[in-house]
Order: sequence, then structure tokens, then C-alpha cells
Amino acid sequence: MRKPLIVLIATLAVLIPNSASASLDAQEDFSEPRIVAISGSSSIGNTPWANGSGYLYSPRIIFSAGHIKDHDEFSQIYVSQPNQKLKAGMETVKVIKKLFPSTYKTRIYKDDFAILILEKPLADIAPAPLITSELLAKAIAEKIPMKQLGFGAYQDVCAELKVSSPCQFGSDRTSLVPRSIEMVPWDAAGIKARYNQYQAEIADHLFLTSPYRGGPCPGDSGGSTTVKINGENYYVATVASGFWNGYSCGQGGGTVEDSLGYTAPVFKFLDLIAEAEKYIADNPYIAPIATPTSSPKASSSPKASSTSSPKATKSAEPYQYILSLAKQWAKTSKAGDTALKQCSSARDKGVIYKNGKATPIGATNTNLRRDLKRYPGFSACLAGFSK
Repeated sequence: MRKPLIVLIATLAVLIPNSASASLDAQEDFSEPRIVAISGSSSIGNTPWANGSGYLYSPRIIFSAGHIKDHDEFSQIYVSQPNQKLKAGMETVKVIKKLFPSTYKTRIYKDDFAILILEKPLADIAPAPLITSELLAKAIAEKIPMKQLGFGAYQDVCAELKVSSPCQFGSDRTSLVPRSIEMVPWDAAGIKARYNQYQAEIADHLFLTSPYRGGPCPGDSGGSTTVKINGENYYVATVASGFWNGYSCGQGGGTVEDSLGYTAPVFKFLDLIAEAEKYIADNPYIAPIATPTSSPKASSSPKASSTSSPKATKSAEPYQYILSLAKQWAKTSKAGDTALKQCSSARDKGVIYKNGKATPIGATNTNLRRDLKRYPGFSACLAGFSK
């Protein structure tokens, strides 16, 4: 038998970071153009500013950790410019809305995911490719290393303070630059077989391991877990939120064994992403009109108009057939059979409701359900019901 389960550790800035992103002695990494720091303060100075991390999915949508809702310092949230060293005077953008899955559980950090909607676009960038269940299964089976990236701490703070581990410290020791490490992916069955650890409530989560002291540090919460498959870089999840045996730069106890954490894959939250997209469509950013007294210098922030929400890309074109199907389904849907209910049912059960009666979606069941598990396909379904 292995040693008993070590206390689950949250990965917030002030607690333990979600991921190994800025693990002990982690190196700077500017390879991810979407990584951002988040903080409760709007003003960046010359000292560590980050309380956590985030990932720029699209111009006004940031993915981050659900447990920010549990901490007072995140009553207001500001986001840094993506993939840059934090420095005094850098412009920040305010978060105007936060979305959390109803299934999030603080106690075990189940479905520890959040969407932060920005006041205005942070960058002119297309929506990021999202991992699918099929691609995640491939990555796990082939043990393709996954990168975890964030603005967390990267030094053994206990040793620096000359106190024994574990010790407590705040967010003033987070990094001014993004840092990364790699972790190995597992499913729940693999973790149970190798480490004799299992918890039914999080059996559908992704598990990640790294060598002792190679795991997470404070401030990485909400940062990104990504993986490259066939040359494409996919967003998988936030950095791991719960940890067994997490050293976390001294803040956790840990033992001389692998660090082991878990996080919910992004395809569990397609409904929440759709809700965020709808909010942006209903609340577009309108750039202020320059006055004669305005500075003639060009603004460093990205320009945007009332149509600044992400435009449809070619990646959505293969899913036009779902849009057409959804339009047909909508004709026989009762008022209570909402777009969200119908699309979720088609994806998860292979049925839609016609006049209140469950009806199989037909011969295209397998391929259709596969495509509904991809965000562009699910979004096309929702759009079909609204037209």
C-alpha cells in the first residue's frame, strides 16, 4: 500500500497553484500567445502583481479557475496583456462578468473552471482550438506530455524564509513572466491502477503527474494545460486544481513521490462557453469616439467595434449541417424544449424532443454526436434553434 491520501490542495495564488506551470525553478516560457496574469488590482507596478493566471480563448473571453469565486481578492478582477512580462504602467483590462459551472465543488475542486468576460477585447485573436474527448483519450493513451503555463511562484519559499515546509505565504512571490513545465496525462482508471487513488466524483477529470517538486506552485491557478497533437496546439483545461502529494514550492508537504493533480477537461463546459458568447453578442464593446482634445497617438489597446465579438472561422463551416438540422428540430419543439436542452440531449443521449416526445436523431447519430462534442458543432446547434 502507498501512503495515505494527502490533503487535497487548492491551487489559487494564495493557496497552492493549480498546475506545475511555475514549478520549482521553472524557466520562462513565452511560447503561448494567450497566457495572461490576473489580479484584484488594476495597477501593475514593478513587484509581483499576479494573484492567478488565465488563458485568452477569444478577444473578450478568459478561461480561469473556478475557485476564484471563493476568495475576496477576486471580487474585482483585472487581466494583463497576454504573454508579456509584467511591468509598471502596463495596461490592464477589467472583467465585467464571471461565469461558473453549477457543478463546481469547493471541497474537492470538482469542475474547477471559470469564464471571465472582459470589458473590451484584449487582442485580435481567433477562438482557440479546444480538445475533444476523442483527442484527449488519444493523448492519455499515448502519454503525450501536456504543458502547464502560468504566472505562479517558482522558488522554494519555505527555504528562502528559513522555515520548515509546509509554510504559508501570499501572492507577492509570484512570477513577473509566464513559466511552464510538462506533466504526464492519465485517466482515473490509470491513476487507480498505478497509485491506488480513486474518487468517484472526479472520475471524469484529467489527471496529471510530474516528479516530486516538479508540480505546481502558488499563482498558477487558472493557467493553461495544452497539448500538441498532429501539429495543432489544443487547449485542454486549466492547470490542475486539486492535488494529492503536492509540494508546491514548499507550501504543501509532499513526499518523495510523484506530484499528482487533476482538472476538468474543457469539453465539459461547452454550455458555459455558449452562454459567454451569447452575453458578448448581446453586450458588444463599442469603442469610445475620439474627441478633438484626444492624444493623436494611436492607442496601444486593440481596436474594436460593436461587432468585435469573435467572427466565425472556416473551422465552423463543416458544422453547417448541424445548423440546418437544428432549424428543423426547432419547428417541432415545445417552449420548454430549449435550445440548450435539445442540443445537450442530442449530444449526450442521441435524442431530441419533438412535441415533447423523445425521438432518436437518426442514422447520422454517431457522427452527429461526435460533432456536437466539438464547440463549433454545439454552437451551430444552439444557433439553429435561435433562427
